Amino acid sequence: MKGISRTVIRRLWQSIRAQLVLTFMIMSIIVLVLSSILIYYGVLDILKTRSEDSTLRLFQQTEQRIQGFRAEMDKVSKLLLLNPEIESYMNKEKDGANYDAEDVIQINGLLNQLSLILKNYDFISSIYFFSSDGSIIGLRDDEPIAVSDEDQKHWQEIAATYGNAGRTLGDILWVRPEVSQRLLRDLSYRPLNEPMISVVRGFSTIYSKRWNAFVISVNESRLEDLYGNLSKFSEDETFLYDGSGNIVSSSNKSAIGSMASLQLLERGDSEYGSFTEQNKQIIYYRMADTDWTLVRYVQISDLVRDIWSLRSKMMWIVLGNVVIALILSFYFIRKITMPLKRLTKGMGEVEKGRLGVTLENVDNEIGMLTRGFNRMSQSIYELVERNKGAEQEKRQIEISLLQSQLQPHFLYNTLNTIKWMAIAAQAKNVADSITFLSNLLKPIYNNPALVWTLREEIQYLNSYIKVMNIRYGEHIVMEYRLPERLLNADVLRFTLQPIVENAIVHGMEANQVIGTIALEGREEEDKLVLEIEDRGRGISSSELADLQAYLASGDQLTGEVPRFGIGLLNVQKRIRLHFGENYGLSIHSVVGEETRVTLALPHKIVI
Repeated sequence: MKGISRTVIRRLWQSIRAQLVLTFMIMSIIVLVLSSILIYYGVLDILKTRSEDSTLRLFQQTEQRIQGFRAEMDKVSKLLLLNPEIESYMNKEKDGANYDAEDVIQINGLLNQLSLILKNYDFISSIYFFSSDGSIIGLRDDEPIAVSDEDQKHWQEIAATYGNAGRTLGDILWVRPEVSQRLLRDLSYRPLNEPMISVVRGFSTIYSKRWNAFVISVNESRLEDLYGNLSKFSEDETFLYDGSGNIVSSSNKSAIGSMASLQLLERGDSEYGSFTEQNKQIIYYRMADTDWTLVRYVQISDLVRDIWSLRSKMMWIVLGNVVIALILSFYFIRKITMPLKRLTKGMGEVEKGRLGVTLENVDNEIGMLTRGFNRMSQSIYELVERNKGAEQEKRQIEISLLQSQLQPHFLYNTLNTIKWMAIAAQAKNVADSITFLSNLLKPIYNNPALVWTLREEIQYLNSYIKVMNIRYGEHIVMEYRLPERLLNADVLRFTLQPIVENAIVHGMEANQVIGTIALEGREEEDKLVLEIEDRGRGISSSELADLQAYLASGDQLTGEVPRFGIGLLNVQKRIRLHFGENYGLSIHSVVGEETRVTLALPHKIVI
């Protein structure tokens, strides 16, 4: 049973219809899933951007409230400095740690002034006056205090706070809750159950040499009320941290006093922005003229609350689309592949030997295959019918080829007989002529190759020169200026002889065929350059222009035999056909002085 199932599955997989349906299904699923993912993350990016924009707008509004809060605290510190009761107490020189009646009256007046300020500014939790001589006077809510700190521990704490902040005693200084805790410790019978944020203002007067300081504190929750509405969900978190990276206020009270994240601190140069860290979007805003930075943590899950329902709907849409795609793909692919099935069946018939089978055609790309199959089937049938005649014609061609191979053999034997007859008659010049002629004919008939070495080409050219010297009286001299390494370079066969022949016939006949023909060779990049130069009559400029046009045309300019002959054109056409337009002949001539034909061939010939 398992074997049958595997066979059925194998046959289904081998079916192009099943492969197309499965491929279409996979592609559809991939496209739909990728589209869903891209849409999901695209919407998430939009939500992050909108969250950042809306939060920054809220931060700007919150900044105004916090700046107003800071301005009120600064205003209170200035009111304290300008209060006459406080100024009178500060200017009084105190003698020792004991208080006299006048001291008590002044302290009561000072406490009354502090009490009025606390009533007018109900957000302030406590105000304490510290003096460098160790005296401490202040109020926390309705609890007054007037003590003398002989060890001056609190004043040392104030001095250390200024020193740690790198500020002087005359500046106003905002301190974080843990510093406020140290400044205010042991100053109340009630413990500090809530973090405090304090403003410290150090000062002195022109009448007193000692330094004093006010510490004005508020509950951290009063500051948190200014931005607490930014946290829409319980998982959100909003906080403030100072220039040292310490969190001074937060909607999460356990985070107060801890350090902000390293990624936040690394963005110290930018005024605002956002980034994602551990499934949270972190949006920050640096408040102007302060070292405070407002930060909001937004859970990514809060941003995508509405996307979850969208994602489930998209999953159902994807599933429905897959089912619809399966049904439609099966129907349309079956319709498309039906002509292929008929084509496969027709090819099977042809394999069995039923030639000439034709199929019904359709008007699409598969129809082109069907028409091609019909033509192929008919062509095979016609080819088989013509095969008998072709076999007979082939035998006739083989007979003709054998006969053509016999003709050169007969020609060589005949020339050899004439040669020995000339020797017997002591006609040495006739015998030599026949020998040189045989040397010219043998490469033509015995070697069918297209190329040979330059050395062999020169040997063939020497045989031709010997024949010409017998004809014209030993007045033609060949001069070779070729490096030894070039003699083994490959060249097209029979390229130099037509050029030399042209030099003899057209250049030297006016001088009774007397003179020297020089052959010079060199390498230029990937080219083998050969120059054939004669000191004949030269070519006029008009004739040279006609000759160059003749060679460039690649054919005769008229139907008549050209006055330049066909040798140069033949060489030019052979070179261009084998190697392209970058190779071939070029001619330079000066009337009455010289003619130089330059032949450019590939340095390495591959045919």
